[in-house]
Amino acid sequence: MSLNLFEKFMRPLLTGTLLLIFGFTAFAQETFTFDYIEGRLDESEIVEEDVRKHYLGEDIARKLILANNSYVFYEEVSTKNPLPTRQVDKYAIYTSMKKLNSYYKKAIKGGTYTKDEAHLRFKKVLDIVLCIRYQNTIDLEAALIKIKDPVALDDFFANRIILDGLYNEALTKVE
Repeated sequence: MSLNLFEKFMRPLLTGTLLLIFGFTAFAQETFTFDYIEGRLDESEIVEEDVRKHYLGEDIARKLILANNSYVFYEEVSTKNPLPTRQVDKYAIYTSMKKLNSYYKKAIKGGTYTKDEAHLRFKKVLDIVLCIRYQNTIDLEAALIKIKDPVALDDFFANRIILDGLYNEALTKVE
């Protein structure tokens, strides 16, 4: 009789619990794949006077300008709004990029990354940010909002976001 009780109640309960645990683990490791859009990385429209010195080099400074031009806009002045208001589209993505910019600077000073390693990692972040600007990123933004630690954010961009056609795997650039 006790075996029958186990079969009726405990096995489904145990199976459901295991599925729930492994289901959340699989969800936590979800990868996000986006299309590489070649024109999004075009730096030809950047005005040379706007390029400022960046600790990771001029190419990173150029990509930051592209990202700022793409994500940040100002509402026009009107009678109701006498000052231009700064708006950021896809706020979670933009702030993640800004957090990683600060993190890499500290990581170089602390010895976590060399300048070349930080350059490679932040270049991938910026390429992703630029290419996904006009793609469906609702699930990605929801995941990014939950990440508070910059180390986890660095790992997330390096290993869980795939830019199909440019970065097909974790920090592996297609040549």
